[in-house]
Amino acid sequence: MNIDTQQHSLLTNMQKCLFSLAKNLNFIAGLVLILMMFLAATDVILRYFFHRPLVGTMGLIEVMLPLITSLSFAYAEVLKGHLKLDFLTSRLPKKINSILENCTDVITLGMLIFVSLAILNYANYIKTTGLLVGDITMFVYPFVYIVAFGWFLFALAKFANLVQARKEGGVQFWTGIIIGVIILCLFALIPIMRESEIQLSRSMVGLVGVILLLIFSFIGMSIGTAMLVVAFLGIMYIRGFPSALNILGLVPYSTASSYNFSVYPLFIFMGTICFVFGIGENIFKSVHKWFGHITGGLAMATVIGSALFASVSGSGTANAATMGRVALPEMKKYKYNDKLAAGSVAAGGTLGPLIPPSTIFILYGILTQQSIGKLFIAGILPGLLKVAIYMIVINILCKRYPDWGPRAPEKASLKERVISIKYVWPILFLFILVIGGLYSGIFTPTEAAGIGAFGALICAILKEGRGFSFKKFVNSSSETSRTYGNTFLILVGAMVISTFLSVTRLPFLLADYISNLAVSPYVIITILVIIFLILGCIMDILSVVVIVVPIVFPIVTAIGFDPIWFGVLICWLFEIGALTPPVGINVFVLKNVAPDVALGDIFAGVAPFYIADILAIILLVAFPQISTYLPKLMMG
Repeated sequence: MNIDTQQHSLLTNMQKCLFSLAKNLNFIAGLVLILMMFLAATDVILRYFFHRPLVGTMGLIEVMLPLITSLSFAYAEVLKGHLKLDFLTSRLPKKINSILENCTDVITLGMLIFVSLAILNYANYIKTTGLLVGDITMFVYPFVYIVAFGWFLFALAKFANLVQARKEGGVQFWTGIIIGVIILCLFALIPIMRESEIQLSRSMVGLVGVILLLIFSFIGMSIGTAMLVVAFLGIMYIRGFPSALNILGLVPYSTASSYNFSVYPLFIFMGTICFVFGIGENIFKSVHKWFGHITGGLAMATVIGSALFASVSGSGTANAATMGRVALPEMKKYKYNDKLAAGSVAAGGTLGPLIPPSTIFILYGILTQQSIGKLFIAGILPGLLKVAIYMIVINILCKRYPDWGPRAPEKASLKERVISIKYVWPILFLFILVIGGLYSGIFTPTEAAGIGAFGALICAILKEGRGFSFKKFVNSSSETSRTYGNTFLILVGAMVISTFLSVTRLPFLLADYISNLAVSPYVIITILVIIFLILGCIMDILSVVVIVVPIVFPIVTAIGFDPIWFGVLICWLFEIGALTPPVGINVFVLKNVAPDVALGDIFAGVAPFYIADILAIILLVAFPQISTYLPKLMMG
């Protein structure tokens, strides 16, 4: 065996070991998530029914969250699941794309090593202080060490992917590596630039940072890492290297251990349980019984079913994928036009982030320090408005083209309709449990997430009976931890970039400038709406929210608009982007589910719904009470 073969065998074995380790750690993270769910739900039940809450619940959840995030990072990287923008890179020649990918991977690897060392340094510091976790006698530093280990393993997984790229790439691999190393060396010159005679103002540093963030994002660097890199460089220029390193060490753990962040993985867990156990798939059967006999009834049933499933999934893509598998075959069976069938499924998927509980509302609430509970409640009436408008669109299309949505030949009896409600009760139960508890002030959002995930488990057990699979349940927790690992890097990046922007004061200067313009606030909102629609066409909604919201939020509040209303507005606007080319993520998800439907027919099918959404946005701007009325009535 020659040296090259030995090296290849050694690297292959290392990659296999790393993959196995990352997968097992992600599995452990899933088990911790299950424990956190039971802890949150038990605390709510004991407090509400027996007035005996568990002591130390908040503190325990705060130390469980870092375990979940740090143990799932590497697995997400091994599967290459961290969110990137491929709008530009997917259109470039393969060789150039390879160079960019390897270049950004080198920069990312350098950043991850820096973060690992910074967190390790923070752990050593708080070890000397004897800092305790919340209201329980438990030292913080062991959990910070675990977070540092998670980031180091993340860096190792990135290195393994680089090694894998070496096997597949030729000259372009080394070209990308060399460019990446050169850029890292240029970054090292920033402390020297800071001491030079030419000094940039803080606001100019902020502007350069935003431009650099967009460049890194569009050339293929993961969104979370791009934000970390830009924020680190910007803070290093303004405040110096020690301050930037301290922020890199503090923010990842403080974000991971924030009690408010637990709402995110727990609501994702609730939706995943419903998805894995098929709780959402049966919705269509019930709604079909009620609407199938009318013209366009199956398309209307798809929209209503999407709205019901949205109340537990919170994800537009999951919504489109689920209803695509269930509703499209039924509509094909009754000879529905492909455009109407595909359009109703893709458009119905956009209800996911708008109808609570919504992961986008959670992210917006965290970024802007707004009440997540109020955001959830604010989405109810706009969500119902969206359903009503979509049904009107279907009705108009079927009157214009009667053969697009033929009636089902048989009409279900009243008895069959009533019996069919058994398919819907789990969704209604979870919606009333979570949203009812929030609206009445019984639950905080975190408690609602815990009790919601527990309620989903109960529904799954009742649905499956003796056939309930504990393995499927554990797998759903592992899938949730992996998904959260993908998302959490973005959350950390968002927190760090928000710190950077606050230091530069760029958002506040923009807010002051725009609020003093001699134009109507509605002109400014109109401009923002157009910008959001354009961004929604080329970027994923999660990416747009974390990049744009920290910049525009001060502007919107400065000109007097309600922050809760604005959260609903941008959620709706960015979901319109899920229907429009060139990204149109819901369209491509549906295309994967139904490869026999032409992509052109899907885009043509969503066009009427897109127009309806634009009209609805005008209504929402003209009558903000649509989103603000219910939150103002909330108790607590």
